[in-house]
Amino acid sequence: MNINLLWGLSVASVLTSCASCRSNRNEDHMTTRAPASIVRETTITITNDRAGHGADGTWGFSASQRQVLERSEWLALHLPPAESSGPHRVAIAKLDGATVEATILADASLANGGGPVIIAGDGSQRLVSGPPLVVPLSPAEPNRETTWAGPLTAVSPQVRLASFRNHGQWTIEAYGEEQTTIWRADAGTYPGEPGKIAVSPSGDLVVLALRKAFDQFGDDLLAFDGRTGALRWRYALGKTAQTLVFSNDGAQLAAIVNDTQQCQSCRRVVLLAAVDGSVSREVSLPAGMLTWEDQYVGLSGNDLWFYGYVAPHETSEFLPAGRHPVDASCYYERYELTNHPGAPATLKDATGAWADLARGCKVRAVWSAPGGHVVAFAVTSEVSASVVELASVP
Repeated sequence: MNINLLWGLSVASVLTSCASCRSNRNEDHMTTRAPASIVRETTITITNDRAGHGADGTWGFSASQRQVLERSEWLALHLPPAESSGPHRVAIAKLDGATVEATILADASLANGGGPVIIAGDGSQRLVSGPPLVVPLSPAEPNRETTWAGPLTAVSPQVRLASFRNHGQWTIEAYGEEQTTIWRADAGTYPGEPGKIAVSPSGDLVVLALRKAFDQFGDDLLAFDGRTGALRWRYALGKTAQTLVFSNDGAQLAAIVNDTQQCQSCRRVVLLAAVDGSVSREVSLPAGMLTWEDQYVGLSGNDLWFYGYVAPHETSEFLPAGRHPVDASCYYERYELTNHPGAPATLKDATGAWADLARGCKVRAVWSAPGGHVVAFAVTSEVSASVVELASVP
């Protein structure tokens, strides 16, 4: 999952805790674990055409996307304009060596939602790995909100959700290995207001959160066959899915919902079997930080983790104190999904290679990887960054 924010806009997150919500409950303690070891590391270099701006000025991190196809792996990063009034850019690096030079595409941006899709200034679209996508544009396309999602380890399907928010009009188009549409689903067959969408790691399943209407809360989860578009199962979640995430092995789907009966910042995790949508269990999490949309989240075994990064920015001029600079901030939470989860592990608990990476908010993005691994992207200077694969969830 990725934080896709327009460069230059400030992002604020409300950080709250609710100690009283868990003061009278029996909590399991986090188990002590060995530091996550490094499996491999790649250094990405970039032509520094914004010298003197600092690492955040050069990289201007606001979005990223990682694409894994068979044994090849690509990383795409959203860069700020070379000039203050110029177009946005995208840097692409194929992670196949100890050090690689990023290729920069001018007048381009990353698609919303986390799918490995680059949108050029002329509206054409292509995968991060290179092949163009044959995406038919409707006359009303500029008025639609579009979100892309893709599998972790498969070539296809790459899934595009286009919708008119609060109008009950939406379409899912799934693109196959030839980069053309292989199936579609829409509001004509499944009426409602679309929410989150997720694709299983192998691409076998596409799950959409759908509520009956924009003013009626409570989602149904619709699971489509990733190859044919046939509806495999439907589950009445009953609450709004804030996040949908598959486990690394694709066997489970976690739907994360607000749990306001505990406290305003509490969350509950509904774990469903991917094969048929049956609920295996529900876990109430202790109070943590409130999340914003499209943060990085992963599920591996009993570990559910979140990572968020906010770039340096200035406060709004409408605040009483006026504009003033705010440093970069980041947070990490890892919950053990036991019957009574204890307080999450955070960056304060970081050890080993993860502690070195996370220090100073150098880590801008974290992704799940096959085999229970985790991949972190960390900016190390104005001209370089590291992509580090860890053997386990830190």
